[in-house]
Amino acid sequence: RLMRPLADATLPQPEIGKWRFDWQDSPGAKGYEIVVLGPGAIWPAAQAITTTSDYVLDERQGYIADHNLRGWSWRVRARYSDDTWGPWSWIRRFNVTRRSN
Repeated sequence: RLMRPLADATLPQPEIGKWRFDWQDSPGAKGYEIVVLGPGAIWPAAQAITTTSDYVLDERQGYIADHNLRGWSWRVRARYSDDTWGPWSWIRRFNVTRRSN
């Protein structure tokens, strides 16, 4: 179960703050894979393996252009001790704040 950010939450521009993702532990999981996609993207903006049920994306560089602020998404899946992957979670959408000039 995805916990944070909430559905349709607004996250800061990467140059301003960290993007924090949190989900419920999956019993028996030894790790997780998280994928973050920009609007209409084919390739992930971020894809990582973690041993905890949270992830912080701290780029601190670049910014999201105005035409790409809405419609970001993320999802997670668990990896178990026998090295099998569980199913992907539901996709959760979020947005990014407009860059201040």
